[in-house]
Amino acid sequence: MNVSLWSALPFSLGTVAFVWVAARTLFRYLEPRHVEADYDACGEGWHEARLARCGGFECEDVLCRVPQQPINTYSNLWYLLWGTLIAGVWGTGAASVFAFVMGYLCVGSMLYHAISTHWAHLLDETGMYATYAALLVYALCRWGEVSDAWTAPLMIVGAALAVGVFGSFFDRRVTARPTERPTEYKYRDWVIAAFLSPAALLPLVVDWRAMWPFVAATVGLFALAYLVRALDLRATLPTIGGRAWGHGLWHLLTALATAMVFVSNALASGG
Repeated sequence: MNVSLWSALPFSLGTVAFVWVAARTLFRYLEPRHVEADYDACGEGWHEARLARCGGFECEDVLCRVPQQPINTYSNLWYLLWGTLIAGVWGTGAASVFAFVMGYLCVGSMLYHAISTHWAHLLDETGMYATYAALLVYALCRWGEVSDAWTAPLMIVGAALAVGVFGSFFDRRVTARPTERPTEYKYRDWVIAAFLSPAALLPLVVDWRAMWPFVAATVGLFALAYLVRALDLRATLPTIGGRAWGHGLWHLLTALATAMVFVSNALASGG
């Protein structure tokens, strides 16, 4: 680590504030009619989407406001917060790449929850592939003691390949079989698990004694996030002021857990 947490925090908060203001400005001038031609109804059943209504229709069936799901939209800023914070603290090329892919995930998921178009859906999906592929490459490079000068470009290559290969495959499957969305989401989950699992566990190979608490906390956070997600999809979590917050908590938990994967790999290798 090259910079203290408190020194990096103003930069991170400033970046998040800028993106939040930019998003609110964009959404102020976007109306449902601007995107309805490419509207791709949310198929994962988030509770906030089901609660939002206008004109007697549920927002799963018709886009009636922008952002369509405000909490689900703006909670994605957590990805940007942790990505830029780690970039500021570590100050390495690899940390900068991590901030970039976390920013890409943030923007893609924000847009998908806000307007639910097909192209925004693809941005959301590829943001996940890019982030976890880059993390896997980073973990392998730390385990193999690859220099940062090579680690950063390799992370970019890994993210780009994941976006190109798995993103294109996902797009073809969703376009060809729009009525079988749950199958496509399971495909996405398996791809991410293939990237994430070794990235999260490799610190144990490097230094078991020192890293097991970090890895246990990371796995616990992801498990809690998936529990919250499942409860949100079943609409069993209570609302607060009529607002569903479960998927927003999913974003918060997965953002922190994803950041911990990077941190644990960096600390395990002394990077």
